[in-house]
Amino acid sequence: MARPVRHDVDYFPFYVKRGKTLNILQSEYGNEGIGFFTNMMRFLALTPDHHYSIKKESDARNFFAETGVTDRKKGIAMIELMVDTEKLDRELWEKYSVIVCPAFIDSVRDAYKRRLNNIITLEEIREKYRSQEVSVSKTAKNEGGSGVIVSKTDTETPQGVNSDDNNTQTKLKETKLKKSKKEKSKEEPSQSMKDSLILANLLFDLHKKEVPDYHSGKDIEKIKNDWAQDIEKIIRLDKKTPDVVRQVIEWAKAPDCFWFPNIQSGSKLRKQFETLYSQMIADGRKKSGTKPKPLKIAKDNINPDDVDQYFN
Repeated sequence: MARPVRHDVDYFPFYVKRGKTLNILQSEYGNEGIGFFTNMMRFLALTPDHHYSIKKESDARNFFAETGVTDRKKGIAMIELMVDTEKLDRELWEKYSVIVCPAFIDSVRDAYKRRLNNIITLEEIREKYRSQEVSVSKTAKNEGGSGVIVSKTDTETPQGVNSDDNNTQTKLKETKLKKSKKEKSKEEPSQSMKDSLILANLLFDLHKKEVPDYHSGKDIEKIKNDWAQDIEKIIRLDKKTPDVVRQVIEWAKAPDCFWFPNIQSGSKLRKQFETLYSQMIADGRKKSGTKPKPLKIAKDNINPDDVDQYFN
């Protein structure tokens, strides 16, 4: 049985030398300030993807209970102090009441090195809440409203970004949004995901061509779909064109290439992408004088199973 994917950690580094944030917290709040800082980091370590929203009242209560704060106003003041010292991300706090510490994410990055999944990035967290904001705003307008955001839902973590539980109108709005999300999930994938599925198939097939029994007995479709998720991040977040990704895959999976045995997943491809691309150019494997064929999956109605035919 495969090891379960984890999005939390069992520990985090706590350095003896204090920085600006801890100095100010201790100066203004004494040991309570240091305790709040430490308990917050402990809480973020155990929270999936290391960020937490206190927009919802019950989530705020849970957070302050975990951090040992009985005075809510004092707790908010300490959070805003940490935002001012840039220990917490300002945009996520001020716009979405989301607590995330970029320095903490960097400090536990090593814990993910041997995992199949990468640690979440600050930009991925920001994009998650921005997209929720846009989605909810569009839904409100489509339903004849003013476009004002009255609620947000979060399906990626155990707690969500929601309005007051006691507001009946908000609950009705949340129900409609959940229904809308279910209907949207049945729609066809985005263009970047279609491209990524094609590229995941290419990566898999090029390896299997040299190693025929590669991943025998495993759920191949699930493996390819997982790879596609990481490849889609290369296209969408890292701003690489699908054709550049294709070139790198074909170069790295050449039988005589050093990288052939080392790139066996979408996550590994993304992690090493800049190095792979630089070495590909240095080796002179890029075709000169010709432009590579761009991906037009949606237009051409290409099936992910037709990878070889499509790229010939």
